[in-house]
Amino acid sequence: MAGCEGIHNIHDNIIVHGRSIEKLNARLHKTLEHLRQEGLTLNKDKCVLRMSELTFMGYLLSSKGIGPSESRVQASDECERAAECRRGQKLLRTSEL
Repeated sequence: MAGCEGIHNIHDNIIVHGRSIEKLNARLHKTLEHLRQEGLTLNKDKCVLRMSELTFMGYLLSSKGIGPSESRVQASDECERAAECRRGQKLLRTSEL
């Protein structure tokens, strides 16, 4: 799938995207034909089609672009709060001396 516009193979996932239904359908057809020619099959229970957005490997992919998923933002916020807490504890220990 390398070099095919709008088709990305990442680990054992294939992501097909397009700005229009027509472009998406053409790319999807090309992908399925390529897989068929290579003798590869898909697990239909794991196939999801025509999604407006997708969370993948911690990122939110949508028509607006790529950004962090909600869980990634939450984890970052929690990490920052923990770091602030540790800084405060260190400051308290220093002031007790």
